[in-house]
Parts: sequence; C-alpha cells; structure tokens
Amino acid sequence: LNRLMFIYFVQTKGFLNGDHDYLRTKLAECQLRLGQDQFHDFYRSFLMVLFHDGLNKRPEEHTQELKDLVGKVPYLNGGIFDIHKIEETYGDDIDIPDDAFEKIFDFFDGYRWHLDDRPIVQGNEINPDVLGYIFEKYINQKQMGAYYTKEDDVW
Repeated sequence: LNRLMFIYFVQTKGFLNGDHDYLRTKLAECQLRLGQDQFHDFYRSFLMVLFHDGLNKRPEEHTQELKDLVGKVPYLNGGIFDIHKIEETYGDDIDIPDDAFEKIFDFFDGYRWHLDDRPIVQGNEINPDVLGYIFEKYINQKQMGAYYTKEDDVW
C-alpha cells in the first residue's frame, strides 16, 4: 500500500509513461493481455516487475521487454522499491486478486493527490507532508534512522 500511495503521487504529475491514470491503465492492459477470467496476476506480472525492475533500476538498465511492459518510468532510488523481506520469504505464496487493486484505486481516487505544499482545504487532499508523516509513523523507518523533514525545515 505504501508503494501504491507513492506511485499515486508520481502518476499525478504524469511521470509514469506520461499517464495520469497509469496504474488503472496498466491493470486494464494486464487483464486484456492475460485474457478473460485471468484477473489474479496484476500483482505478480506487473506490479512486482514495476517495483523491482522498473522503478528500482536506472532506465539505461531496462531491457526492451521491460520497457514494453512498464513504459517510460523514472528511477526512484531510496529503498521503497527494493525487494522486501516479506517478498523474499513468501513471494511465491502471495496472491492478490486484481479486484483488490480496483478497490484500492477507487479508494485512492476519493482523494486529491498533489505534489506541492498548498494547504489542505477540502479534507480529502493528500500532499507530500501527509505522505511523509505516514511513511515515518507507519513504515518503521525510525528504526533505520530515517525521518521525514518538511521542505521549509530544510536549509
């Protein structure tokens, strides 16, 4: 979920293949490619590839096959897209149906995602301060010595 939230910010600016609705587009492409009633593979056939190979490697390291699958995506260094311990241990057993992602995207679409520091006015806005707070509090990054620092606090 943390990775998907991060990607929602990035797609808002069109940084993922120029598509402001990148995740839904790729979900639909995956379902079309795999065929009718094969809606349990977005997680494995697309998201894990996007996370570990697409966003976690420099574009010059992308194979043509990867480019064909994920499109033009940036290298997002920082560890969030590294293979997680849970994925190492249970990766073959993790099975998430595509409709779970549809529900997550529906939920996320109920919020306004923006990458600037405008004040939250409507109560349904997610900005970098909110995301940074979530990452700091709920991902246990403090154990690793990582803290979110607002832009106006950095000088």
